[in-house]
Amino acid sequence: MTKYIEKTIEDITTGADVNYHEVTYIGIDLANNLTTATVTSYFSLKAKQKGKHPIGEPKRFTIENKPPKGVELENWLYENLTQAIPEDYQPTPENEQYMGYVDPYLFSGGLVKDVEEESNEK
Repeated sequence: MTKYIEKTIEDITTGADVNYHEVTYIGIDLANNLTTATVTSYFSLKAKQKGKHPIGEPKRFTIENKPPKGVELENWLYENLTQAIPEDYQPTPENEQYMGYVDPYLFSGGLVKDVEEESNEK
């Protein structure tokens, strides 16, 4: 089962609208209680299935936690990546963002879908 996030965002490096985002790497730092995920974006699910290249650079996210025991890693990760923006969240001003900065709530409100289910519906 391959999951992905469906949310239209503008790729910062190309200006293209992309709406298919797939976790392509997961790392868990047990000593520091951190989970790292790399997300790769494509124009669409159809473009990915046709073997088209990703758009822009992969985005790296760090979650200050690890999945609780007994919780499925992929589901936990996608839930964290699409969680609602907290009311007290203050985005980092553009002039203070470092090279490679990724808004931790970039995929907030995105829909988590399953590739196989989507393919079977068509």
